Amino acid sequence: MADIKKSDIKLVELNEVLHRLKISQSTLYRMMSRGEFPRQLKLGSRSFWVESEIQLFIDQMFVERKLSKFSCVGKNGSSMSRSYIYLERAPIGGTPLEV
Repeated sequence: MADIKKSDIKLVELNEVLHRLKISQSTLYRMMSRGEFPRQLKLGSRSFWVESEIQLFIDQMFVERKLSKFSCVGKNGSSMSRSYIYLERAPIGGTPLEV
C-alpha cells in the first residue's frame, strides 16, 4: 500500500458530499448501506468522508457512464438490441479504471 501522509488526506462534510454528487441525504445513506458509496468517518457526533474516495467514486461513475451501454444499427438501418457492458467497481482505494 502506498504511504499516505496526514497532509494528503482531506475530509469533507456531509453538505459538501451532497453538493458534489447532487443527491439527497437519504439517497447517499441508501447508497452507503448497499456498499455503492464509501462509508463516513465519525468524529464525535460529526461525519466526514475522504475527498479522494469521493473523487474516485465520481471518476468510476464517469467511466461506467461512457461504457455502460450503446446502441447498434443493423445493415438495413433497423435498430438492433442494446448491448451492455457491466463493470465491477474497484474497491475503495483501488486503482481507477482507465478508458
